[in-house]
Amino acid sequence: MSNSISRGSSRRRSTKNGLSSSMNSSPGVQQPQRIRRAGSGGVKAFFRHYLDAFPDTKVVMEDVIEEGDRITARFTYNGTFSNPFMGYRPNSAVVQMRSIDIWRVADGKFVEHWDELNLLEVFQQIGAATVRKPERQ
Repeated sequence: MSNSISRGSSRRRSTKNGLSSSMNSSPGVQQPQRIRRAGSGGVKAFFRHYLDAFPDTKVVMEDVIEEGDRITARFTYNGTFSNPFMGYRPNSAVVQMRSIDIWRVADGKFVEHWDELNLLEVFQQIGAATVRKPERQ
């Protein structure tokens, strides 16, 4: 897939490790998230690390919505925790991560990107986090 965006595309698509080619953007893309490196390099570095940790990941594009200069997509990632992830040892847990991504497009290229990932649930699934119920008063 090139940096160009086909207008009006909205279809469900499944790929194996398919994000690296679809995450291309113009060199000046802005990444507002503070916990990652800025720009498309930060997105690529995170997903490279994620896909190394969960090498059998299958990615499904659930929805795509285009409106004006924005494209929004919802993804599901399913894989097995096989290699270290953010300092945690692999335990062969089957993991599902979900994301919602919003891109701003100018001149056929992604120029801004925002995303939300359910990483707390990923950490729960690999045994790295627990959520306690509030104590009764």
